[in-house]
Amino acid sequence: MFPGSYCDELETVPHYWLEVDKTAGGSLFQCRFCYEYLWLPLDISSIVRLSNLMKKYGRDRGYCHYLNGHRPAKLLIAKLQDLRRLENEIEDKREFARIADKILSDKEYDRKEVPKNG
Repeated sequence: MFPGSYCDELETVPHYWLEVDKTAGGSLFQCRFCYEYLWLPLDISSIVRLSNLMKKYGRDRGYCHYLNGHRPAKLLIAKLQDLRRLENEIEDKREFARIADKILSDKEYDRKEVPKNG
């Protein structure tokens, strides 16, 4: 899912993106305030392709279509999004660490196979 322009639902705090890594032919950004992640391509032709897909299919579907062609980036974003969601859902930090380790070490991770406490 492509992050919106703001960290909060009230649209009072805009994202402040900082590049944290270069991976899978693109750059991984993290918001300084809400810690959300965003991966974007580096070369102009890929940026134009992503833009065209987002115009055609909408922000979220276009981003997902683009990531489908960039499996390493897709897996990374899926893992980071699931970890962020699980961090808020799981109160036991040891359990969260166990699940996080399982997610991060899974080389064939698929967004549809989110671990449920196990």
